[in-house]
Amino acid sequence: MDTGLAGKRVLVTGGSGGIGSACARAFAAERSHVLVHYRTGRDRAEAAAAEIGGELIGGDLTIEEDADRLFEQAGQLDVCVAVVGE
Repeated sequence: MDTGLAGKRVLVTGGSGGIGSACARAFAAERSHVLVHYRTGRDRAEAAAAEIGGELIGGDLTIEEDADRLFEQAGQLDVCVAVVGE
């Protein structure tokens, strides 16, 4: 499937989890530049980012300052996929 997202910057929150990492792989397969977010699952997120050639980014999105810092650090985004959950 061609989503038209080749070359676009995509942030996948919850990228260390099963659904999040699957989303990250799907966007990477479309040749998007994927930022893999984690809160506590750094090792899994690092593995996912390494597998797809993505970028790792961490932070607790329930804390406003962390969320602000994360989006500032992420830079210009074309897509944000909110997969994070408890």
